[in-house]
Amino acid sequence: MSTRWVFRNRDDAGLRLASELSARGYPKGPTIVLGIPNGGMVVAAQVARALGAELDLISVRRILHPHWPKASLGAVAADGTVLLNDLLIAEWGLDNETLGKAVRQAYREAQRRAAYFRGSRPTPVLSGKSVVLVDDTMISGYSMMVAAQSAQAQGAQEVVIAVPTLSVQAGWRAQALADSCICLTRPYPTVREAYRDYEPVPDEVVLRLLLQPQAVSKTVLA
Repeated sequence: MSTRWVFRNRDDAGLRLASELSARGYPKGPTIVLGIPNGGMVVAAQVARALGAELDLISVRRILHPHWPKASLGAVAADGTVLLNDLLIAEWGLDNETLGKAVRQAYREAQRRAAYFRGSRPTPVLSGKSVVLVDDTMISGYSMMVAAQSAQAQGAQEVVIAVPTLSVQAGWRAQALADSCICLTRPYPTVREAYRDYEPVPDEVVLRLLLQPQAVSKTVLA
């Protein structure tokens, strides 16, 4: 039995996502596309290029249980924005000391990755802009949700979540936080099986994408 893949790879997904955003009237005024490293940056680069928008990243990390790393306790952004999975934390009966340690560890890693990828480049200004948050997939949704909260805290005029594919629960969570949530398809039957090629994206690819010349914004020329 052959598998019907939805997307050839992340580049293909990014181009299709850009087409959907364009059909919905984006970019709307000053727009910045923020990818979530690593895989989300490949998708975001295609979106930004097609829309003529600025490309940058937003560094977020999942907060992991110290003994069961597959259990996501929430997520934290490099600017310190934290979103906790209160139901799971209560279910596990985690004490404040254990939870605090997990949050601090994730926060330090988010900051480290932001500094590594950004280098000497300044943190982008989000105030007054439409912020399009892009990842290659959403499973639990916590990484994307904390990214949305971070963008809102930084004064984004509009926050749009744009992903090629997501889980049902992630879709519910995203719609509760963002001004708009754009998804091209539902899982097939799992999120990762939406891609024919879903190889890990190395850090070097993220760095190269960020160093590429920025497109001239269509909103500036309009």
